Amino acid sequence: MDFLNTIALLKFNPCIHNIPYALLKCNTLNSEDEMEYNRYTLHCKLDEILKEHDNMSVLKLSKEIGHRRTTIMELMHNTNMEKKKISAALIVKLCLYFDISPNELFEVRPKE
Repeated sequence: MDFLNTIALLKFNPCIHNIPYALLKCNTLNSEDEMEYNRYTLHCKLDEILKEHDNMSVLKLSKEIGHRRTTIMELMHNTNMEKKKISAALIVKLCLYFDISPNELFEVRPKE
């Protein structure tokens, strides 16, 4: 993957379903918008991606991309995603390693 494609990965838009455009566009949310926003969460599809790659282990992925196994496990299990800070470096590593876009790695879903 060349440099321009890597930069393009950083300028991704999450896969968003049924979220009013106004919520995504505005910088400040009123209380009605805030209630709507709180109905959604970021979901990482790393578990599905690992299964598609011959049930790759988290340990192997961790060693190959040089990132903490704990962080990868948290993403795989979508642990505390509402408060999680995911580094751009980790997103780029995962996308390049699996040859996917951030839209294939993450999606916005209604909370269950």
